[in-house]
Formats: sequence, C-alpha cells, structure tokens
Amino acid sequence: MQRKQDGTVKRYYSSEKYTLLPAHFTWDTIYDEMHVFVEQIRLRVREPARSTMRKLLTLHFPTIRIRSPRSNVCDICSIYHANMRNEVSAEKAEALGKHTESARRMLREYKKDKTAASDDHAVIVMDFSQNLTVPSVASTPSQWYFCSLLSVSCFGIFYENDGAQTNYLYDETVSGKGSDQINSMLEHFLRTRVLAEGKTRLTVYAGNCSGQNKNNYVIKFLLAQVDMGRLKHVDYKFFVKGHTKNSCDRGFGHIRKYIGSVDCYTVEHVVDAVKNAAPNSVTVHFPRGTGQFKAYKEVLTELYKRLEGIQQFQIFSMDEAEMGVVSCRKGPDDEAVVKNLRRKIDGVLTTKEKVMKMMCDHVEVPYVPEEFRDDTLYGIGC
Repeated sequence: MQRKQDGTVKRYYSSEKYTLLPAHFTWDTIYDEMHVFVEQIRLRVREPARSTMRKLLTLHFPTIRIRSPRSNVCDICSIYHANMRNEVSAEKAEALGKHTESARRMLREYKKDKTAASDDHAVIVMDFSQNLTVPSVASTPSQWYFCSLLSVSCFGIFYENDGAQTNYLYDETVSGKGSDQINSMLEHFLRTRVLAEGKTRLTVYAGNCSGQNKNNYVIKFLLAQVDMGRLKHVDYKFFVKGHTKNSCDRGFGHIRKYIGSVDCYTVEHVVDAVKNAAPNSVTVHFPRGTGQFKAYKEVLTELYKRLEGIQQFQIFSMDEAEMGVVSCRKGPDDEAVVKNLRRKIDGVLTTKEKVMKMMCDHVEVPYVPEEFRDDTLYGIGC
C-alpha cells in the first residue's frame, strides 16, 4: 500500500487492507481453476500463459497475498515479516517479539497443563475441524467445484488424560456451529467421560474464536457446571489467535488424509471413514431427529450476566468457593480481574438451587414436542 507523508510517497504494509489466501491456494492453482472453468463451459478464448496471468493478477489485485506454508497461521505475523523484508529495525523486531511472546507463554502453559492431568484433574482440547463434504471422492470431478455439496461438521475433543480424541459428527441439516451446539457436545463429553471417571477439576483449551457471544455462553455453561456442584474448579483457556496448533489438529490431519483416499457418497460413509481414520479415536454421530442439541441460551441468560470485554483475556477460572465469579487473566502470569456474573432479581441473588433447577428442568430440546421431551433419548443428564 502507499500513502503520502511529508510530501513523499511511502510504501507500507497494513493488516487491514490485505486479503491472505491459504498456502495451498497458489497462483498456479488459480490458473488451473481458470483452465478447468474454460473447458467446462466450452469458452472459445485464448488462454494467457501462467506467467502472464500471474502478472495480471498481481497488477489488478495488489492487496491479495498468499500465505507461506507453516504450522501456525497468523495475519499479524505475516504483516510483521513482510514489513521486515525491506528494512529491519530494533523497533520492528521488538514489536514482533511482544506479539509472539504471548503466544509462547500460552503454549508453555498448555504443555504444563498436559503434564498436570491426574486422577481428579481432566485436561481437554476442543476445536472444530474444517468442514467435510458429501459426496467426497479421491478424484474430484471438475463439475463439483461449481456445485453446493452437503457440509458435515466435525467437532473434536481431545482427552489429554488418555490420549484419545472424540469426534462429534453431524451434517448441516441437523444443526449449525453456535454456542448451543458446542455446549451440548461438551455436556455429552463431560457426562460420559469426565464425570463418569470421577474427575472434579477441569481444564479446557480452545482456539481463539472471535465470536464474543459464543465464548460468553460457553463460559456461562462451564460456570453453571461449577455452581451445580458437578465440578469443583474449571479453567477455560484460549490460545493466541493464529498460534493455535494443538492435539486436535493431529486427529483432524488423520481424518483429512484418510477421507482423501476413499469415496464417500453418504453421511454414513463419512462417519465410517472418520471411525477408520485413527484407531484410538471415538466417533459420535448425531443424525437428524436425535434431539441431542439443547437450547441453553435463554437459561444461561436468565442465570448470569454478560461477561464484558471478553476478548481482552486468555484465561478464565471458576471455583466452587465463589459462586457466579469468573477470574479473568490476560496471560498465565498476569493479575486476575474478578467478574461477578450472578444476577440479582428483586434483591435476591441467583442460588445454587435455581441453577440446578433451570439447567435440569428448563433446558429445552428444539423442535421436539413437549410431550416427548421427558423421554430418556432427550435426557439432559442431571
């Protein structure tokens, strides 16, 4: 980018103006896509050479950049490194160092927590994988690039205590990727694994999602688990955005590699492929009509206030000794900022009994008639 300063035009890099494409989406890939499209529609036109097309794209789309392949993808790091190619100064190096230090601190915290897993302390990592599609074949026909394929969501929870990953699968006709879906799958995992093994302390790691509402409801859900007495202490920690490589990524890599070698024409084929991708993984499929996803938003909104300024912090702690209180920290060694989320209605604070009753009796299963919600199939698990 260019701007005029002191009468002279200077070039500079801006993180707000650039569009960063994935590392695999190279200029050659764009050319191949164009070639397939021209053949598909049988357009009689003289195609430019690869070098000519790259020059034209660079000329007409100067704000598009292609990432370099690496394990961590961070827009801020990309801008810093691009800026330092022309001129390296102590100021620029210090700015990059401050940015990467916070990421290293959280990675060190993650490694420390992995070794701290014990008989009463569960450590899990949760994340969404890149969407899978149906149909999916090893040799994708060119026509499929212009079709809308059925999307299958894969939500992984890696259990650091035993090194096994649980993958939750459901297609786009079942539900989306909101906070209710995350809380429902997290509740299922807590009920079937963590609480079933007698764990009382929980540490949860997640990627740094930019959706404040989604994070707010997940924090409120975990706070409710503590206030209900199901857990004594919960730590909810976020990696620094762009530096989120974790144990779930390994499982997702196995899934993508295996699915890339088999043909899947139905959702059941995808479920079987995910099961066969890794021997130590557990696959849970939520087909349409099972009613596994609960509606938590209204209940959590009535029980707790909104946590403001959530994006300023990386670590959120909840303990049974302080009901409705969330301790927020910007880093592992930073001082905690205490936030009390308990609501006061008519001068009366939310009680443990109310939390228990609301979470057990008033969490509804969307789209299921009221007369069938008491069936064991739709149990909340209190």
